[in-house]
Amino acid sequence: MMQKFVLMADRFTPLQESTILNNRTLSVHMMAIADANFARKYRPIFEKIEQYARRHGYKWHVIGTDSENCTKLHADFIFRKHCMVAE
Repeated sequence: MMQKFVLMADRFTPLQESTILNNRTLSVHMMAIADANFARKYRPIFEKIEQYARRHGYKWHVIGTDSENCTKLHADFIFRKHCMVAE
């Protein structure tokens, strides 16, 4: 089994199922930023990533870039991604 690590200050520390730092439980979040077309095209891959995340107790998120505001401001997908993250 592969060892998981978390960066704490200036060192890597093994990540336990419920690592606690400063009285807070740490959790791993995985995410993809995708518009509707990209999410549809790569749905099987996203499903596999979600299964992987669930198996390891991680959180999986797909952040959409179909924001009307970002679409109006940016035609390019890369810029829409940055816009969505900023919102």
